[in-house]
Amino acid sequence: IDFSNGKKKTIAPKITPKDLTIGEFKSLMHIGETAVNQEKYLRDAYNHARSKVVDGHKINFIKEMEDYISDLAIRIEDENKKHYESIKQVEFKLDSLAKRYYKLFDSNDEADIVELITPGRVNIISLGSVDERSVDIIVKHTLTKILRQRKSGELKVPVFCIIEEAHMIVSERRSTESKYIISKIAREGRKFGVGLCLVSQSPKSLDSETLSQVNNLIILRLVEPNDQK
Repeated sequence: IDFSNGKKKTIAPKITPKDLTIGEFKSLMHIGETAVNQEKYLRDAYNHARSKVVDGHKINFIKEMEDYISDLAIRIEDENKKHYESIKQVEFKLDSLAKRYYKLFDSNDEADIVELITPGRVNIISLGSVDERSVDIIVKHTLTKILRQRKSGELKVPVFCIIEEAHMIVSERRSTESKYIISKIAREGRKFGVGLCLVSQSPKSLDSETLSQVNNLIILRLVEPNDQK
């Protein structure tokens, strides 16, 4: 694609693990709501790594969590079999997380998509290589930071955000991590210089609350009656 009044820049979909919430770790690690012991030990490991960051230590966040869980498993192995199994499950899932998402996570915890945005260009965050859960979390963190920095004045230029396949992450039928911030930008982003464009081949699947805040519609060759409505 050529842009006559500017250039394009492709940004790798990277995120810093220390910026993830416990809920996002649980989602990426497939820890269900009923796995209370696994959640407890994951939270312990997360809080341990977080305390290191707060104290100013340069760490690999996931590796720090893995080391904490590994040490805990050794200490508790002969004390409580049930809890030991839960700890080993967390250890296994952390290892799987690191291997599955090694392209997504920045090992130095320094990746920042917003800092890489170049004014005057079409900045493309290419998400085709990551799964749906990762897309959801990247969009949430990127849009949240853009809006926050525009409000504070840290981000000096206005940003127009175009979300392709928007029905995947701002769906009427299911909850996603990024749904709230997209709806928030639709409601108040224009006051702070944050624009929003939702692109979808299935507009009937888009969140109705978010869609109600959209001012302009561009409709091309929709044939399904509910989509046309």
